[in-house]
Amino acid sequence: MARDRFIWWIFKKPSKDEIEKLLLFYLNNYENKEWIVEWDYALERWFCTLKPESGRVKADLPEGWLDPADWFEVCLSEDCLDIITRQASKHVNDVADRFARICQKKFKGTLDI
Repeated sequence: MARDRFIWWIFKKPSKDEIEKLLLFYLNNYENKEWIVEWDYALERWFCTLKPESGRVKADLPEGWLDPADWFEVCLSEDCLDIITRQASKHVNDVADRFARICQKKFKGTLDI
């Protein structure tokens, strides 16, 4: 099931660089698995994916494709930050939840789950 976590800006919107630095710091320092973080210019969002050796590879997908449970998205808009999981595992949902709470505190926003 898809799940969104919205952090609404109360004062000022953080920059793309501020979000990216916090995201990379969080995933590289507080998670015990390796992540690939990529910015998608067309969709204007980050895709955060467990490295294949860290996650599960689903047998019925083409070779090398990750299970959809092993990634989440971070979308920065004018009004809010949306952290999305689609068919995420419990671990990935927990990672996304923790990152949402960190962003809420760091950027003094309100969290809507």
